[in-house]
Order: sequence, then C-alpha cells, then structure tokens
Amino acid sequence: MKITYRTNNSGGGWWLSTEDWVGLEAAGWTVQWENWLGASATSATIEMDTMEDAIALWERVTGQDSTDPGCSCCGQPHYFYEPYEEGPRPPRPDRSVILTED
Repeated sequence: MKITYRTNNSGGGWWLSTEDWVGLEAAGWTVQWENWLGASATSATIEMDTMEDAIALWERVTGQDSTDPGCSCCGQPHYFYEPYEEGPRPPRPDRSVILTED
C-alpha cells in the first residue's frame, strides 16, 4: 500500500530537518523536495505492507514520535494517510448540519 507522510508547521517551526528528509529518502521514502516557507520538504511517500510499518520506519529514521500533538493552535505536526489515486474523492461532510446531543 502507498502511504504518504505530510508535515505541518506546528508551534511555529518545522519538525523535520533536511537531514531527517535525507534519512527518509535513504530508507526508501520518495521525498517531494520543495523549499516552502523555510522547509526543504513537506511530504514523502513509501510503499509498505501496513500503515504501522511505515510509521515505525519513519520513527526509527527521524527519532520522533508520530503521535506528538504539536501545539494547540496549529494542530498535529505529523500526518500519515493513504492517498486517493483512482476515482473521485469522497464527498465532504455537510457542514450546514449542526449536531446536538439529546
């Protein structure tokens, strides 16, 4: 399965250094090099059997915790997901409906 990692500038700084991205590339990740707001890259993909395997490899290479919550205003610094490659994306939820508890 194809897994994508995307980073977020949480807490006013990038969580991965250029050396981390180079290490991910050496470990088999395909890094999308793009100098953006001071980051040398912001995403990478890899083919792995499971999401857990990809995250474990990412943690070994970077020395970081994939579940780090980041800061309360910017959100998580690390996202892992399976990208949509075929067909349309699922519809977004209807945000006009407000759910309330009974």
